[in-house]
Amino acid sequence: MVSTGPETDATLAISVIAAQCWLATEPGDGASPVGYGVLNQNFFEHYFVPLIVVGEDSRRRGIGIAILRELETQCRGPKLFTSTNASNTPMRALLSQCGFVENGYIDNLDEGDRELIFVKRTSA
Repeated sequence: MVSTGPETDATLAISVIAAQCWLATEPGDGASPVGYGVLNQNFFEHYFVPLIVVGEDSRRRGIGIAILRELETQCRGPKLFTSTNASNTPMRALLSQCGFVENGYIDNLDEGDRELIFVKRTSA
């Protein structure tokens, strides 16, 4: 599985301990992880997806969509939020495909790369 850096690794470790992480595996092979996603309520007490990671060799196969849809089913609130950098074109396309709409932004997290906030109304 892909390591994305110390901050992400720490977030992932905390999320696993708190049972906030969902793992995607190869069909029929639960021992072969291909991606994961995290869902928590750390965004002003709303459900939030801080992280979706798909291994490089597994991208463009619908795994990101499957992870995001599973996280949506776990959401117990009326809204689900997430964010990504403005430069992250693949994630922005995934969010649009899954019905998320841009809801605002935060400057100065990553210098010169605005953090875009997205929201989706859920059926909860």
